[in-house]
Amino acid sequence: RLFHGCLGVLGLAVLVLHTGMHLGIGLNRLLMLDYLGLGLAGGLMGLMIGLGGDRGPRQRAQRVIQRLHLGLFWLFPVLLLFHILAVYYY
Repeated sequence: RLFHGCLGVLGLAVLVLHTGMHLGIGLNRLLMLDYLGLGLAGGLMGLMIGLGGDRGPRQRAQRVIQRLHLGLFWLFPVLLLFHILAVYYY
């Protein structure tokens, strides 16, 4: 979990250095928003796990956030591939 969290924070730091936090347009904007959402969902999930207690409403919230995190992750490599191809194409 520690490695996963550190990898996420490092990825967000690289994102800031790479983009200057400009959202871009089109698919680049979607890629940026996807990665920011991925980081936010991951951070919320880590916070909820750190607080402990996985019963009742918190358990349901954790499941929703986990599914959001996984859903955003599956979209990320596709958007990243389009971003890389666009950079090399133009």
